[in-house]
Amino acid sequence: MTIPGDAENVAEARRFVVKLLGAGHRDIETSRLLLSELIGNSIRHSASGRGGSVTVAVLDVGGALRVEVADGGGETVPCLCSRGELLESGRGMKMVDAMASRWGFTRDSTVSSTTWFELPNTWSSLS
Repeated sequence: MTIPGDAENVAEARRFVVKLLGAGHRDIETSRLLLSELIGNSIRHSASGRGGSVTVAVLDVGGALRVEVADGGGETVPCLCSRGELLESGRGMKMVDAMASRWGFTRDSTVSSTTWFELPNTWSSLS
């Protein structure tokens, strides 16, 4: 699914994941939370938040649930940045790192980026 790179469209992406997984899926809340973080980062830190769009993909990767967020690229890449613990921002990727079994990003030659996370053995539990 592709949405405009505006914060008000994050809820639409969360509904998309709920629809795909089913409201009773055991990892729905974790998926929604981590998806919100990745989309928020794309909107804040990439060209997608300046009139572009964000694409969300939900995949089965060897039985694991993988959620990808592709954006227009930016000057920085996702990191586990060490910022002050009392600051309002800068801890989101640490949350992704703690809650996902794996995460990462790719950047292609056109500078667009895809950030993703995986939750283990959850795809096979889809209803």
